[in-house]
Amino acid sequence: MTENLLQQGLELTVFGMGVVFVFLVLLIFVTRGMSYLALRYEGAVATEPAAGATEANLAVELEQSELIVVISAAIRQYRKINKI
Repeated sequence: MTENLLQQGLELTVFGMGVVFVFLVLLIFVTRGMSYLALRYEGAVATEPAAGATEANLAVELEQSELIVVISAAIRQYRKINKI
């Protein structure tokens, strides 16, 4: 009886691992297919920015450049004070 129970457990384990393996292989192929389709049709989508978007981008770039200048000045002052 123990051998029968052990054999059933082994069969169930192999069957479960097989199902998971097949599912993961299918998932890989589906993901690759979706990636292929996304890259193929990526150029079909219009990517022209709106007129307001360019102004917003310029404002963000200006803020970032100002932030870089302020951080750089703070680092110089810290190094000057601490003589690093």
